[in-house]
Parts: sequence; C-alpha cells; structure tokens
Amino acid sequence: MDNLTWAGSGIISPPALQKWGRDFTLHPVGAGPFKFTDWQKGTSFTIERFDGYWAGAPLLDKVVFKPVEESAARLVQLQSGNVDLVVALPPEFVSQVKSDSNLQLIETAGIHIWWITLNLNNEHFKDKRVRQAVNYAIDKQAIINDILAGSASVSHSFAFPNTPAFTDQVPQYSYDPQKAKSLLTEAGLPNGFSTVFLVPESGSGMIAPKEIATVVQAQLAQVGVEAKIQTMEWTSYISAYVGGMDKAAGGSPVGMAQMSYMIPQPDPGMYAYDVLGGKGSLNPGGYANGDFDQLMLKAKGMSDAKQRTDLYKQAQTLVADDAPWIFMFHAHNVVAANKKVHNIILNPDFNILHLERVWIQP
Repeated sequence: MDNLTWAGSGIISPPALQKWGRDFTLHPVGAGPFKFTDWQKGTSFTIERFDGYWAGAPLLDKVVFKPVEESAARLVQLQSGNVDLVVALPPEFVSQVKSDSNLQLIETAGIHIWWITLNLNNEHFKDKRVRQAVNYAIDKQAIINDILAGSASVSHSFAFPNTPAFTDQVPQYSYDPQKAKSLLTEAGLPNGFSTVFLVPESGSGMIAPKEIATVVQAQLAQVGVEAKIQTMEWTSYISAYVGGMDKAAGGSPVGMAQMSYMIPQPDPGMYAYDVLGGKGSLNPGGYANGDFDQLMLKAKGMSDAKQRTDLYKQAQTLVADDAPWIFMFHAHNVVAANKKVHNIILNPDFNILHLERVWIQP
C-alpha cells in the first residue's frame, strides 16, 4: 500500500492518455486544485486555478514555475521581487534571508536522510570497530550548525525523526576522537590508514556535498585516517555508485561514498531494505546482515502498523551497531518567500508543495 504514495502510482486521465499516447507527460492532466495551461521548455511551467476542485477552488489565479539553475541567482530573483517563493534553499543563504526584512524563512523536518556509505569489502572497513571509529570521529552537530545553518538533525540509523518507525534507542556515535583512536588501535590500526572518498559535485538531496566532504576529511585526519577526495558530476557519480564501490573510481575501489534519500511517506521499508539489504546496486557497500534482512522482509509483509514499526525499530538497532554508514543527518525542508505570501504549509516530502490555500497580499 505504501508504494501507492509514490508519484508514479498517481491517477492519470484515460482520455488524455488515449489522446496523447507517449506524449502524455507533455500534456499533463491531474486531479488537483490547479490545471496545466502552458510549458515553455527551460523557461516556465504554468498552472491555473481549477474551479471544480473537489475541496474548493484554490485562492491563487495562476502559478508560474521558473527553473533557475544557480542557487545564488534564485535568491537574487527573490530579493528583487521577480519571484515570490524559492524552494530547496541552500543553507549558505539562510542567514541572508533571515536578515532581509522583506523575506521569510519557512522550514519543517523532512523525510530525508544523508549518509556516507562505507565499503565493507575494503580491508579496513570489514572490521566493525573501524566503522564505529570513523563514526565517532565526525562531529555531525558541528557540521549541521556551521554548514547547514542548523537546518537538520543528527541521524543515528535509517528511519526518519518524527515518524512512527523512528527510535533513538539505538547505539549512538557522539563526537569522540579519543574513542575513535582507541577503536582503531584495537583494530590494529594505531597509525590509521588511507582510503578514497567519492563525492558528488551536486545532486538531488545531496546538500553541500563538497563542503561537508572537506570537513569530514579534516576530522578523519585528526584520528589518523586519510580520506582522499575524488569528485564527480552527479550523473557520472550515480553510475559509479550503483556500479559498485569496488570499481567506482574509474575501475579502482573506493572506501567511502556520499548518498542521500528522500521518499514521499514516512515508512522506511520503502527504501531501507534496498539500500542496506541483499546484493543490489543500491547497496554498493556490500552490507549483509541476515537478521536485518529477515526483520525488514517480515515488516514489509506486516499489515499491522504497530507490529511493523516494532520490527523496524529492532532493525534500526542492528544497523546502528553494525555501522555500515557514517550516519550524518536528516535535512529540513527549507523555503524562502516574500513576506506578502501567506499560508505556506510545507510537506516533509521536499517534492510536494501545497499551494491551494496560499494567497498573496496586494
């Protein structure tokens, strides 16, 4: 049932599909409060009020979406009044929005997670003590404060905060460089080791990847781990990542790689088994725990919500202890708008923006 919440499971119009065939997506017909009226490729996408909407017509007459690739340019257009609202505001602009008397910052906890996958086929990361050590070596809260402008929360496993399946009663890795060094020594690595750290230049859900990588690299160096950063543009990065970490760097192995995930609803079963279970391409680090697999498969087939979330909580504990990732953060959904725009209500899903009750003060 949860899969029905994905956009790909949405209702489509049979007459429109019959009329347009393969070009249906160029002439969208939906069941929402607005109707499609115009698309200028690369320039604008326009929707207008649908008076026959079942929950009442929206308050806005028209909404025009304008793609602006550069983040700084989007903020400039907002400040100049050329646009009224900017979604997915990068953290480096939060302070500018807060200091502008004409603008407002709106944020909510998101169904988002950002982590660093560890290659468990790597001779060092095969040892759980090493994986736990690199978790202790990273000051996640400092990264949230200094790079993300406080617009995130520290993650401890794979579920999302403020959702039924979430539990914080799992092993946690507070910033403790001495503990990290101690674990590395126990693992026979008192002088640390070197590894390749694969990093995207940008990407969907990948907030400040290069900036965070630089801080992670510096903090790992403090406990003797040399993380050699290699960057890739997003399309090439995804291809390398799903191709497997043992050959992700032009055919050579990497020890660490960044990744993030966003889903449209809070049940972690929609993604967690894919990225942590089995031997699929979404689990390029090669994490394998039979108990985790059994818990997740049982949960996915469980109709009772309470029993399902209990199974997810057990699975979170296993993953937190095994530390197949460096657990990093859950980003907030952050938008900036002109103060004349009222009643903006954000969804935890970054890809959903409810505008049906938004209105603009003249």
